[in-house]
Amino acid sequence: MSRYRFVPDSQKNNKKITVRLLSGEEITLGIEPEDTVFSLKLYIWKNKFGDLRAGYARMKITMMENIQALNYEELNNDLNLYENTPPKDSVISLIVFKEVNIGPNEDLSGEDLSQKDLTGADLRGAYLTDADLTGAILTGADLTGADLSYADLTKATLYDADLTGAGLGDAKLIRADLREADLSGADLVGADLTEADLYTAKLNNAYLTGATLIGADLAEADLTEADLTRANLSGAQLTRATLTGVKLNNTILDNAIF
Repeated sequence: MSRYRFVPDSQKNNKKITVRLLSGEEITLGIEPEDTVFSLKLYIWKNKFGDLRAGYARMKITMMENIQALNYEELNNDLNLYENTPPKDSVISLIVFKEVNIGPNEDLSGEDLSQKDLTGADLRGAYLTDADLTGAILTGADLTGADLSYADLTKATLYDADLTGAGLGDAKLIRADLREADLSGADLVGADLTEADLYTAKLNNAYLTGATLIGADLAEADLTEADLTRANLSGAQLTRATLTGVKLNNTILDNAIF
C-alpha cells in the first residue's frame, strides 16, 4: 500500500480535511490513519502543481487543529528533501482544518465557525457554547433547543431561523440579522443584541432579563409575555410590536420608539 494515499474521493469511508491554499482555493482530501503531513504535501504538489521540485522543499503547514491521523512531529519541520532551494516566490502556505460534523445534538462548543455558511442546517439540541459564529450564515437553520450560551454571533445572519427554546444566555448578537426568527421561549438573559435586526421576530415568552437591546429593531416583533426586566432598550424601535403581558420591571426605555 502506497504511503501517499491522499485522495479527493468523497465515496471513501475515511476522515476528511480541508486544505486552503494561499490563493484562497480550498481542496477537500480523504485521509487514512497512516497518512502524514509529508504525504499531504506530496499529494498537493504532484496533483495540483505537477512538479514536486518546484517548491516543495520550502512549503510549510501554517496551522493545524486536532487532525489525529496526521503526524504532529512533522508540523514544524521544513522537510528540505531536495538539494536545490526553490525561489521565494514558489513558497506556498497551507492551512489544514479539522472536520466539523454539523448536525443535531453535536458538541460544537468553542468551535470556530466564523463566516461559515450553515444555511438550513439542522442543529437541534446542538452544543455551541462559546462557539465563534461571527458573520456565519444560518438562514433558515433549525436551532431548536440548542445551547448557544456565551457564543459570539456578531453580524451573523439568522433570518427565519428557528431558535425556539434555545439557550443564548450572555451570547453576543451585536448587529445580528434575526428578522422573522423564532425565539419563542429562548433564554437571552444577559445577551448583547445591540443594533440587532429583530423585525417581525417571535420573542413570546422569551427571557431577556438584563439583555442589551440598544438601538435594536423590534418593529412588529411579538414580545407577548416576554421578560425584559432590567433590559436596556435605549433607542430601540418598537413600532407595532406586540407587548401583551410583557414584563418591563426596571427596563431602560430611553428614546425608544413605540
